[in-house]
Amino acid sequence: MEGSSRKKRYLLFPPGGSKVQFIVGTGIPVPVENQSLTVGWVVKSAYLLAFNSSQLFEPYVTFEKRSPGRRASRYDFYRSLEHTAESFGGGGKECMLRAICESSKVPLRASSLAGQILHIFLTPSTTDEPPISRSDMDYHSAEKLGREQSSNCAALYPNCELSIVDILTVIM
Repeated sequence: MEGSSRKKRYLLFPPGGSKVQFIVGTGIPVPVENQSLTVGWVVKSAYLLAFNSSQLFEPYVTFEKRSPGRRASRYDFYRSLEHTAESFGGGGKECMLRAICESSKVPLRASSLAGQILHIFLTPSTTDEPPISRSDMDYHSAEKLGREQSSNCAALYPNCELSIVDILTVIM
């Protein structure tokens, strides 16, 4: 009697390649003479689907203490970007602080709609949300340091090699 040659069955999804993606983006036209230019941002999130029931529950997951009615703050968004940058090998918090420092030196606010959005996002003092932790105060300190004429943001944050403001001013 020969062995069964039935295909392996899965309770959830077959391994490899099964994922759900969420992609959202926006584009802003930039006025350039005799050319068409659009500055855009895209956020893409991919979630790999579980193919084993043990993947549904992670025993070592920790959750931050957060009150049920509390909305995500600007500081939470800063931290989220820092973690994303770190996962790609970037500088994380130091690069976020450098971006805030540099943007307070450069007047992005009058350049375009994108410049105004960046100014609001990279200026912690434009929010009425109070800093919750000492770490949140670092963002305000970076903004204040950037406003000082004698400060050099690259020297203040040497572990960040990327100047987000330089990149964005070239694009805009």
